[in-house]
Parts: sequence; C-alpha cells; structure tokens
Amino acid sequence: MPFSTQSPASGEQYVLTASLDNARNLSSLLRAVHFQDHATCFATANGLRVTVEDAKCIQANAFIQAEIFQEFHVQEESVMFRINLAVFLDCLTIFGASSLPGTSTALRMCYRGYGHPLMLFLEEGGVVTVCRINTQEPEDLLDFNFCSTNVVNKIILQSDGLREAFSELDMTSEVLQITMSPDKPYFRLSTFGNAGSAHLDYPKDSDLMEAFHCNQTQTNRDTKAEKHFWTGLCHMQGTCCVRARCAKMSTRAASPATTGERFGSAGRAEQPRGSSSLQPSTAVDVGAARLRGQPKA
Repeated sequence: MPFSTQSPASGEQYVLTASLDNARNLSSLLRAVHFQDHATCFATANGLRVTVEDAKCIQANAFIQAEIFQEFHVQEESVMFRINLAVFLDCLTIFGASSLPGTSTALRMCYRGYGHPLMLFLEEGGVVTVCRINTQEPEDLLDFNFCSTNVVNKIILQSDGLREAFSELDMTSEVLQITMSPDKPYFRLSTFGNAGSAHLDYPKDSDLMEAFHCNQTQTNRDTKAEKHFWTGLCHMQGTCCVRARCAKMSTRAASPATTGERFGSAGRAEQPRGSSSLQPSTAVDVGAARLRGQPKA
C-alpha cells in the first residue's frame, strides 16, 4: 500500500501524520457520532479521538488507537483542532461509499499545525485525490470524567440488541427514560410519545447482558439522548456500557477493548450558569470496534 510505505518529502513539518489501508473503516466509525456538523479532533501518542457535542449535554467520542493505523506520528504532546465532520466524511468517501471486491481506499492524513488545513491523501486503483479541509479553533469540551469512582450502577450489554430495542420504541417521544435497579425491572428503557408510553425491560440474566452491577435504583430522563443513541447504534459494533454515578447518569457505547481514559481530557468547561450539578448528562462513546484486528505495519 503506497501510503504506508512512503514518507512525505517534508514529513518533519507535520505535527500529525496517520495512514490507514482502508478509509471506509474510519468513515463507518465516524458516522456513529455524526449528529452535529462539527467535531473536535484530539491526537496523542495513544491515538486519535473525535468528539462531537450538542448543547453541552450530549457528548459522543470515537476512539481510534494508534495501533489501528499503519502509520501514526504525533510530534507534539497533543494536537487538537476542530473540523467540519460532514465535509470530512464526504472526503473519506470521495471514491464512493462502496468499492469493488479486492479494492480499498488508502488514506493518509497530515496536519501541519495551528491555522493550517487538514490534508487528506486518498488513493484507490492508482488514482490519488488530495483534499484540504480548513480547521477551526477548538472549543472547550465537557469533561464527563469517566472514572471508576462513585459508580453506583454499571451495565454492559450487546449493542445489537439495544439497536433492535430502539427500533421498537416510540420515536415521537421527546424524552428517553433509563431505569437501572438491583431488582425488577433491572434495566428499563421508556418513551412517552403520541401513542402512549412504551417500556422495554431487560432481565439481568439476559443473553444480551455482558455485566450487571447495580447497587441502587436510579431513573434518569434525557431530552436528547434518544436520537443520538439511535445514530450511534446504527453505525457501531461492540457493546454498550451504561453507568450511573451519584451526581449524574452517563452512557457510553464502546468496544470491550476500547479505553477512552487513556487519552486524558481534551478540555474542560465550567458548568453552565443556572444549571445544577445533578443535571442529567449523557455521553456516548463509540469505540473502534470496526477497526480492531488490523495490526500496525
């Protein structure tokens, strides 16, 4: 593959260089967090994180570990920039959303630093296309602090089953209610739409459950979580982890081997005025399940 074996003529000037044999794997992953047009990219030696937020209450993270790339170099301790995610996805599929059997679109990403565009080199069948996407000043991101302390409830279940559940819920509902309990109903998803209320219960011994740890009953409603959950689940593989802490409920969808905490915080934002520390917050972390198993060259 040309991009993984060749070095740019002036490679030292780039603060970020990354190559993939198949760009469509990356585009499939990023579609899971594409519920807003703009995203913040945060790169360290551990890999690349793409974060999308909506109204400071929904946060989706796509993690691509450094080992997934055939080439991955970060010249600084961290590199951060904001980008139009819709344009980025269009560039990744510039040769089409699907390819002929036995062919794939190779990708090399290069970023020179603050104020410079993100350069994409895409090659398929000997044809090379160069895309330059203007970058923007990154915004402060919420720190949902996915640490293991103060977690009172934690449930891990297969995302495929959760995706089927969402297809049966009433999508006219303005809220999604999540209930976790050590007793029945254990794990419940509820919507309240035009046709009435709908409840989906998961027993703790269900085949979909990977892990069930609940210490107390907790119910949380979110007015934005439903559509963003659905967006993520339609494009992801792996497991979904729902965790509740004393102050707020957090939901993350990730592959079992994905460890978002390794990247550290990409920015912190103060609590909005007029809001309480007990305000429900939801985060969706879509892991690189589709990209696993591709060793670094």
